[in-house]
Amino acid sequence: MKPRHILNLLPVLALACFLTMISECSLLQPRLTGPEKAFLNSRVAFRCVAPGAPPPVTYRLLRDGGAPVATHVDDEGGQTAVFPLKVTAATGGAYRCRAAAGGITGVSAGVRLTVVTPASNTRVESDPSPPVAFEGSRVALSCEVDRGSHLSYTWFFNRTEVGGSWPGVRASGSRLVLERATPQQAGGYYCVAWATVQDTRRFSTSTEIQVVVKVFLSKPMISFSMVKVGDGYRGNVTCWCSRGSPPANFSLWVDGRPVGWFTATGALAVSFPVPAAPGLDMGEARCRVQSPRQQLHSEPLSLEVVPVGGGLRVELEYLYSAGSGRAAARLCCLLVRGTFPSFSWLLNGSQLPAAGRSLLLPVIGPTEAGQYACRARDSYEPHGPWAQSPAVMVQPTEPDTTPLDAIAILFCCFFLLTLVVGSICVYKMFDRKPAPTHVPAAHSLLVPPPPSSPAPSECESQSDSDPDQTMEITV
Repeated sequence: MKPRHILNLLPVLALACFLTMISECSLLQPRLTGPEKAFLNSRVAFRCVAPGAPPPVTYRLLRDGGAPVATHVDDEGGQTAVFPLKVTAATGGAYRCRAAAGGITGVSAGVRLTVVTPASNTRVESDPSPPVAFEGSRVALSCEVDRGSHLSYTWFFNRTEVGGSWPGVRASGSRLVLERATPQQAGGYYCVAWATVQDTRRFSTSTEIQVVVKVFLSKPMISFSMVKVGDGYRGNVTCWCSRGSPPANFSLWVDGRPVGWFTATGALAVSFPVPAAPGLDMGEARCRVQSPRQQLHSEPLSLEVVPVGGGLRVELEYLYSAGSGRAAARLCCLLVRGTFPSFSWLLNGSQLPAAGRSLLLPVIGPTEAGQYACRARDSYEPHGPWAQSPAVMVQPTEPDTTPLDAIAILFCCFFLLTLVVGSICVYKMFDRKPAPTHVPAAHSLLVPPPPSSPAPSECESQSDSDPDQTMEITV
């Protein structure tokens, strides 16, 4: 029974397949082409064609599920329908094309259009604001726009593009972060926001923002000086910092009391006038410097002015080379007392151009050797008398013999000595003939000779005789 039922169904199945083939052939298959991205306010065009459709062919451009956008009728057939559009914010979406001809319709595959909004009014915002921070602090910059979509960002520092491998800098999208700001990272920053559609790029550049990285102040230093003005004297205390960012507030304290203050907006150095005179003790001074983050004090400094006196002497130190030879000399002028001494040096009674407390002689030749003496007087008395030290003698450099030369000389001496000793030994070995001895009979030395051996000489018989032998001497 079952095979008979199957045979009865075969005509029905064949008819169904035939009708399906006719239905598929009767459907239109339009093709839609168009851009996937477009800039806002630009113009684009979608194109639709249904190959083989009999004229007239009606094309409709549909968006997002069926809303008709435009219609085009092809009366001749085989023509491509063009749908020009001006891109607005509402233009984006999925588009399809529906074609109708001879009572038959067809719908194309979809094309999605994305509207790209170019950046406008690009600017850099900072945290903290304004972008002023101390070294080691975190500074975050962000690239902001009023309008824009599908944007990429590029950062620039002092007109150089910031790469991804910059130490201490993390750039990610619209943000740039200085994790621990350093003075080297201070400068101008700006960003460029840009968008690309096919081969077209539109960009917007921000204005430059100046990032300031302040340096912490170093411990203040203090110095004291005095000059003669007319018949009187004027003292001056200087406070300064070797590093730091202005502004900084400097103040001078004497014996715990403030006597002056000043705000440095440029160089971190301030001078304070103080009364001074030879023999006057003004007390103990300190400098204090303040910033929004710091307050530091200098070491104490005595403001007592002691005139030069008490005698001088020169300390001489020789400097030796690797071969233990005298190579140079250093002289130092030692002063018993004096707050502001001025020094000069004499060689054999003639003044040298050197004017410091120390004098270095890198070479001690015949012209540098001699009697050296130093002089000192108060620097605030340019025409005052000099105090002079006793002279010391600086000896010239001795000829230096290197260790290699000394070893060579010793080796030559040893070789010559060995040669002489060897020659003497060889000579003694080959010159062993006995010398004839003539001794009177009355003073002869009688020694019984050994049998079958010639009589030896007198020195050899004494040296070679047996200690047990008996010697007979006849007088």
